Parts: sequence; C-alpha cells; structure tokens
Amino acid sequence: MDQRLEPLVGEILRSLGQPGDFPHHQVAWLEEIRRSVSALYVALVTRPAGLWQVEAAAGSQQSLPFEAMASALDEERPLSQGPWLLAPLPVSQDDEVALLVMAFHHGVPDDMLASSALLAEWLMAARRVVRESEVIRRRVDI
Repeated sequence: MDQRLEPLVGEILRSLGQPGDFPHHQVAWLEEIRRSVSALYVALVTRPAGLWQVEAAAGSQQSLPFEAMASALDEERPLSQGPWLLAPLPVSQDDEVALLVMAFHHGVPDDMLASSALLAEWLMAARRVVRESEVIRRRVDI
C-alpha cells in the first residue's frame, strides 16, 4: 500500500464508529485524501439522472473535466488526463454511480493511477457502512 494513504485508512476506520451525518464523513475523507496525496482538489461526484453532481469536495474548487469523467465511467477504470485523475467507485445493484475526482498541481503522480482504484474501493465500502449505520440509527430513533 502507498504509505501516503495509510492515514486515510485510519481516518476512515475512526469515522465509521463516530456519530455524524454522511456528508460530514465524506468531506473529512476527501480532505484526508487531498492532504495525503498533495492534490489541489478532491471530489466525490455522482451522476443521478444523468446529471453530474459534486456530492462532497475538499480543496480549491476546479472546473470538472466532464468528457474525461464520462470516459472513466464508460471504461470502468481509473484514467488520468493532464492534472486530473478520475477513478470510478465500484458499484453494486443498490449503489449510485460515483467517481473520485482529483486535480494535481503538475499532473498526476505516476503511482497514483494504481492507488486510485484502491482508494475508490475504500470510499465505496465506507459509504456503504455509514449509510447502513444511518438507516439503523433512524430505525432505533423511531
């Protein structure tokens, strides 16, 4: 595992046991990714009803590369284009289509393309756990 990403694993695992809303957790994860890999911008982008939507983000907002994002989803694998790294999150039947989007100062670091697939898997797993926890909490509160 890329040593820069080890703090992210700890952050995700710590947050899974913490109370808080789903958007708060996602922003914390993305900020940890941004710091860990020295990115300008990191976002989790979804595509409900065919329209791109930034679900959570960290760093300096950037204009998104929509064509490259669509290509990454179509090819179902991480892609890099200029300063952008685009990694689809793995989806199951109940998941919405989501993409991890990162912008770097001087192009994508060589080792980040492979690491981004692992990051995308961690994010999807963490999203599922947090969402399931929220559903359970709502049931208990009723």
